[in-house]
Amino acid sequence: AATPAVNFEPGAPCVFEASNGARIETDFVPGKAALAALAGTWPMPLSFADLSGRVREQLKTHRLESCAAPAADLCGFLLRLYAARLVEFRARPPSFSTVISDRPSVSPVARWQIQHGNQVTSQFHVPVKVEDEIGRHLLLWLDGTCDRQELLEKLWQLLKSRNALESPDSNEAGARRKLASDLQQNLEKLARMGLLVG
Repeated sequence: AATPAVNFEPGAPCVFEASNGARIETDFVPGKAALAALAGTWPMPLSFADLSGRVREQLKTHRLESCAAPAADLCGFLLRLYAARLVEFRARPPSFSTVISDRPSVSPVARWQIQHGNQVTSQFHVPVKVEDEIGRHLLLWLDGTCDRQELLEKLWQLLKSRNALESPDSNEAGARRKLASDLQQNLEKLARMGLLVG
């Protein structure tokens, strides 16, 4: 979910929509700041303490400190959002990794799912559709046994077998550097989506 354009001014209503299609319109300034913060980090979760801190920062940035509300008011607002299926509450954070290890891995469930279809479930319980062959292979290989070099070699051989290498003969070193950069970007994307595990 992209961060919406938010008018933080008091009395200015803003509409927010969750990935499941649920919508809410509110002019509650701390609520607008909370929803903007959640949209900006989605699908990554925020603790209530982190969310409260981001709300305070937004109000300070927009010189709206006078609109601050007691924590109980923000809690009540979030409870109404929960009832409307706009937010989820968790007793503890999901088990995921934002750090890409030397031997990255996805959950066994995600690897099983990609063997049987083109959709996997992130550690945030969000479905992720994988539409390309390279992405499916990469998820299968991310079992924690392959280091970056092994992953790069597997990708190189896959692309070579499909005649899909960029500059396969004229500049192999350049093509390998590009592939390494693409792999890093894809691993970072998987981490942001909550697919990598520790």
